[in-house]
Amino acid sequence: MVSSSAKSPVQTREHRERGQPLERQKLGILEKKKDYVVRAKNYHTKRLRVERLKEKAKDRNKDEFYYAMNNQKTDRGVHISYRENQSLTTEIAKVLKAQDANYIRTMKRANLKVSLFPPAAKRFALTRIPHQRIASLKSQLMILADLVRTNSKMDEE
Repeated sequence: MVSSSAKSPVQTREHRERGQPLERQKLGILEKKKDYVVRAKNYHTKRLRVERLKEKAKDRNKDEFYYAMNNQKTDRGVHISYRENQSLTTEIAKVLKAQDANYIRTMKRANLKVSLFPPAAKRFALTRIPHQRIASLKSQLMILADLVRTNSKMDEE
């Protein structure tokens, strides 16, 4: 005789629940156990959430005050934000774009300086420099030489 634990899972089948009797069909679909479990879990999570909110409301300090509260508004307990759908003026947008461009330019220059001048410990290490590194340094040197030439031409004019 084979024990129940040795049976193949293929042999076992799901037990089906009965349908709604004909005389009770007017009441709707018969709720099955799995439907009840989902509904019960949903109910309990909502009830726990409400209990936690009640506990928070009970424990809150009614005398708590911040000066920023003077400038804030609520509508039926919901905080109203003033900055949601306001568009920026063209002047402010231009200033912000100029600041962004300056920041990008500064970061590019800083990255160029960092790549040209590695830290002193690496600078004096007696190791072989890979060919790719030499090629990149040459290209950066050519870019700098072009910049110097254009600046000197502008100074002459």
